[in-house]
Amino acid sequence: MFANTSNLVFTGGTFVTHHNFHTHNHVQSNEGLALLQRNIAPGAFHNSDERYDPPKCHPRTRQAVLRRIMDWVKDPKKLKLFMWLYGPAGSGKSAIAQTIAEMCQEAGLLAATFFFSRTAAGRNEKTHLITTLLYQLIMVIPEIRDQIIKALEHNPHLLSLSLSAQAQGLILQPINDAALRAFHSSPEDRVELQSRPQFIIVDGLDECNDEDSQVYILEVLSTIAKRASLPLFFLIASRPEQQIRDAFNEESISSITNTLVLDDTYAPDKDIRILLESRFDEIKRKHPARTRFPSPWPSEQDQSSLVRKASGQFIYATTVIKYIESRRHLPPDRLRIILGLSDPGNDEPFAELDALYRHILSSVLDVEKTTRFFTVFLLASSSIPRTPRGIESFLFLKPGEIDIILSDLHSLLAVPPPEDTKTGLRISHASLGDFLLDRSRSRNFFIEFGAGHTMILRMIIKHMIQDKNDDQKYRKWALLFEDHYSNSITTDELVEDLQQMDWTYHLNAITISGNPSPDATRPATGYWSKAGVDDRWPNLARLNFWLHKHRHSDPNHKFQEQYRNSFDSWIYSTINSYYPHELGTEHLLTAFSLPLDLSEFSSKSIYDIIHEHTPWKDIDTLMWKDPLHLRDTYYKSTQQAHYYGAIAEYLNNSSRSKEHFIDGTKCAVFSKVLVDYILKPDSRPVYQSHTMNALHLLSLALPRSSNLPELMACLRNNPFRSMVSEAEDLMNIKKNEIADLVDTYLEANLTGM
Repeated sequence: MFANTSNLVFTGGTFVTHHNFHTHNHVQSNEGLALLQRNIAPGAFHNSDERYDPPKCHPRTRQAVLRRIMDWVKDPKKLKLFMWLYGPAGSGKSAIAQTIAEMCQEAGLLAATFFFSRTAAGRNEKTHLITTLLYQLIMVIPEIRDQIIKALEHNPHLLSLSLSAQAQGLILQPINDAALRAFHSSPEDRVELQSRPQFIIVDGLDECNDEDSQVYILEVLSTIAKRASLPLFFLIASRPEQQIRDAFNEESISSITNTLVLDDTYAPDKDIRILLESRFDEIKRKHPARTRFPSPWPSEQDQSSLVRKASGQFIYATTVIKYIESRRHLPPDRLRIILGLSDPGNDEPFAELDALYRHILSSVLDVEKTTRFFTVFLLASSSIPRTPRGIESFLFLKPGEIDIILSDLHSLLAVPPPEDTKTGLRISHASLGDFLLDRSRSRNFFIEFGAGHTMILRMIIKHMIQDKNDDQKYRKWALLFEDHYSNSITTDELVEDLQQMDWTYHLNAITISGNPSPDATRPATGYWSKAGVDDRWPNLARLNFWLHKHRHSDPNHKFQEQYRNSFDSWIYSTINSYYPHELGTEHLLTAFSLPLDLSEFSSKSIYDIIHEHTPWKDIDTLMWKDPLHLRDTYYKSTQQAHYYGAIAEYLNNSSRSKEHFIDGTKCAVFSKVLVDYILKPDSRPVYQSHTMNALHLLSLALPRSSNLPELMACLRNNPFRSMVSEAEDLMNIKKNEIADLVDTYLEANLTGM
């Protein structure tokens, strides 16, 4: 084709010959190869000095993956000329590509390689891809060498054409011409040409610095694969970025592509354990401080923890080992830092991994929405579905908006296809959560624990307001509210959202979810389980305490007043709906209006004291319908004390509690119950603690009691004075205190008479 031509140029990738035209760009015959050499990226070769000690598969690891690729490489009848090797960031793609390159070079099967790198000039762009592959091809396919060199000598500007034109004029046409010559030549020539290496590896396509270029490269390489008479075939390794996925989904490329995804199918955990065990053995053999290592080291538990944290990603394991094996530090100490058992100080044990995460996240377009997504994914209750649609709905995103957010995160997450609405998202890197929750590592993608829960809580409140008229949905959100509010932090925005809630409705919803309905009948086979009450009630006390602390920066903000009114409404209706309308209930409420220290005794003793004097007729109701938890105060803490204090405030304020208000008469009646209990002949079993509690209650109730003839009559001769002995025990001290209170009560009321 090149014979008898005066000049040769390429236009649009097609050879065009012109006769009787002399170019001023003609170069000497020895310059063609030199020109090509000046326009390649030699650092992209798999065995280049620039890539010295490149990552490769550790012995005895990745065997199934390597076997599958090699079977495809050696298959003379292969129909698919592309294999796309993809997986999350750090899953070992480059190590596999490097290992395959070395295996195939040794077997005489490797034609060319190009290893992209985002940080290496010449290897982070498309400019030198075709020329670098071409340079390697002319070394292993001599049949095309002369034609290519002559073409460059006639027109050095060929190297400034588009990749497509370079591929057409410098790879496809020379190869096809060589195949045509071999076809018209001897059978030996045909066999020799067909025996030339035809396998090309392109690794790290996603590290080419322009997304459009990545797609363009795939189009150019697929054209070469489909049009070359000597079939060249390609292993393409990359992360599953959106634009690359889209390109491989195009029919023109998908029709010639086998895919190999690095997922759990190939048991990466087993391979990572082999890698760790081997490298730890090496440290124990070679480290200068090896004789000082504890034995055994590392423990089986430590290695298992590292395997779990790696979550199938080799970059985690290799980063950890590089940090631990430092000859200038003690490996056991560094392992403790990795495991989170020691403070790293100024060290950055995960620097390489952090740089990778930051690079991937730097490509996201909407940092705020991406951060919100990860906040929900990492911190939200498991009750929130981890499906794309579930998170989209929870965050009130527009339909399809989650798909746009996820399009930049396939290197970090296992994302189901859009039509799959049931499969959940899965994080590919267990260590990603540690990264995002550490400000020093994640920087502008940092997720602050308290602020994250606050954001989630505000979303839940928005759903609660929206679904208030659907009891089933509302209760679901109420449970999620319980899961998150205690981890949130106070902000004005959160307080404003809280004010939008109907707290009477919410408190009733909590009551209903943890108790039988007020009109429920106890099953004949036994009691309704109180597990619901016991599980829900502590949360109610905790919620009341938490809400009390939430103050708006504006002192005129009305949230606290609003909540108190709702609390009053709820407790009023709960007493009327759930508790027997009997005198014993009035006594019980009187007891809880007193300034009790419930850390000293269980309120069950209050119930026992009252029930012995004034038995409840509807005892079953009180025993298994007790949403205020007046009969059984099992939980003793500051939060519960605040809750019972709030009940006491309600009962002692006539404008708030109405007919539930505990006045002096109710206190006097209750004091009479306590006096009768204490002075009653000892015919009952001895409950000294109950007697002590009765004395304590009387010391609180008597000062609040008004003049009650029945009480005055039984106290007239101050029987407690005669009960005081010389003993200095607590019981005697309390009786002496009561005797003084009785004197004061009698004096005040006799004077009043």
